Amino acid sequence: MTQQPPRKQQLEHVKTLFRIRRGPTRRTLRCALYRIDTVLELRMEYEDRDDDVQYSRLFRESENDAIARQADEWRRNLRAKGFEELPVVES
Repeated sequence: MTQQPPRKQQLEHVKTLFRIRRGPTRRTLRCALYRIDTVLELRMEYEDRDDDVQYSRLFRESENDAIARQADEWRRNLRAKGFEELPVVES
């Protein structure tokens, strides 16, 4: 019997909650929500590379308040460290 390769999870961008940057590199971080199969993933990631995720947390579809609280906590922590908030640009 041949073994099937693992199924690649589909990653669907739902919404960007905020964007922020700081430092000499001026690289922009974004806090974005993705749908992965049956859960939502909140990510803090660099915009210029898809594989440069700094933080990640999974939520159930029904946990909108918890998602908002986590995103707000990440935003407040980064602003306290001197990061500058940028406008959200949805494509």
